[in-house]
Amino acid sequence: MKKILAALIIPLMSGCSSDDNCCPIIEATMLFSVENSEGLDLLNPNSEAIDTNLIKIFYTNENNELVEVNKPQLDASKGYVVIVPEMDYPYSIKVFLNTEYIKDNVSYTHIEWSPHSMDEIKTEFDLSNNNIITKKIWVNNQLKWESSNDKLPITLIK
Repeated sequence: MKKILAALIIPLMSGCSSDDNCCPIIEATMLFSVENSEGLDLLNPNSEAIDTNLIKIFYTNENNELVEVNKPQLDASKGYVVIVPEMDYPYSIKVFLNTEYIKDNVSYTHIEWSPHSMDEIKTEFDLSNNNIITKKIWVNNQLKWESSNDKLPITLIK
């Protein structure tokens, strides 16, 4: 009986050791607000500027093709969530960045606002210690955010 008990307990006690990379940290989302040149919040449903139900997120894959995000098993099945503001903050969109295909620590995510408007998000990640942590964000080839600058959301002008 003691041998059976030991055979059951020892594997349970040997879970993650300090040498394993068992518990990665994944920080791969970004908040964006969207305004026009006059400062109007375009994600606000009262502005009627952007229909948030029509937004599409695409990930660039290993063949450099855009693949639309569609994961019905997830709460954010389309790769984004619209954040309703509290107090005087603008509406924002939380985008789940492409972690499915990262090459040389970089991935590409695209936000299609309408059939005629799309932004490219280039993300550089820190992949050390089995983690995926956002380091830098470029929008349409312009550096918009670095991990040393925690100002969020990133404001996009449309």
